[in-house]
Amino acid sequence: MFIKTLGREITILEVTRKVSRQMQEELMKGVIVKGDQPIGTTPDIPAVNALRAEELCISLLSGLSQEELDSLADDEYNTIREAVLLKKNALPNV
Repeated sequence: MFIKTLGREITILEVTRKVSRQMQEELMKGVIVKGDQPIGTTPDIPAVNALRAEELCISLLSGLSQEELDSLADDEYNTIREAVLLKKNALPNV
């Protein structure tokens, strides 16, 4: 996919275990899971963690740095985000 703002082509990679693990670690930063928490319940996750995990995933799968992501036009970021979503729902569901 060609990114006009950056003036270059990018390829969205496949989701690997490494990407999945890094994304889950970012998503769960600061979350405390209690020993007495009922099985099957989800702990409260800070909203900022979901955004950071999403950006990390997009960065890892697109090869774009944080600086490059920050410089993208919103429509280009959303186009890349949608392409990443097509890779087996790679982004966190929060």
